[in-house]
Amino acid sequence: MQRTNKSNGSQEIVTISLPKRERVTITVFGDTPYVGTNFSQQVREDLLQEQTGKAKTKARAARNPEAEAKSRRHIIDEYDCIPCEAFRAAMIDTAKDDTLKGVSGEAVRRSISIQGDVGNYIIIKNGDGQSPHSGPKTFEAVVKLANGQRHIAFRPSYDTWSASFSIIYLADRFSQQDVLNLLARAGITTGVGDTRRIGGGRFYLKGND
Repeated sequence: MQRTNKSNGSQEIVTISLPKRERVTITVFGDTPYVGTNFSQQVREDLLQEQTGKAKTKARAARNPEAEAKSRRHIIDEYDCIPCEAFRAAMIDTAKDDTLKGVSGEAVRRSISIQGDVGNYIIIKNGDGQSPHSGPKTFEAVVKLANGQRHIAFRPSYDTWSASFSIIYLADRFSQQDVLNLLARAGITTGVGDTRRIGGGRFYLKGND
């Protein structure tokens, strides 16, 4: 196809090749606990009231750590899950490493997607890589709120876990080994989940352990 360059009136050739779409299915195994990140329904309602100016001061009921942790789980079709975007975001973040040549976070964002067992979610499995996870423990952490105050948060923690998913990628941009290498690096340096910044949610691929 030809198009006219508006700056000088010259003709330019535009070539868009068909994408070479490939898929690889892998299983990752947790090195450190995965801690869930889902917003609870109560948090969503509180944020909505605050942002619409309807928030009212009210007495707080006694806290229930187990119930709060449960409300933070991603439960799809009765299975505990991890959002596909968690692994994709880890790969994008890892690609920003200046020591990696010929790759960038933007290139990964435009070239790679992840598909789980249930749409945009991946079922969390036990450490055997086969059976659905038997259920999380309650993780307690001290966090800082937007107003600067400290707050005790309760999250679901999966101590021994694994996850299987498919990575769909543009093979004219990355090879399968590139994709697997990037994911393996993400498992070491970035991780997934609520505690990833302090070393949580780290994982490895079989053959890279």
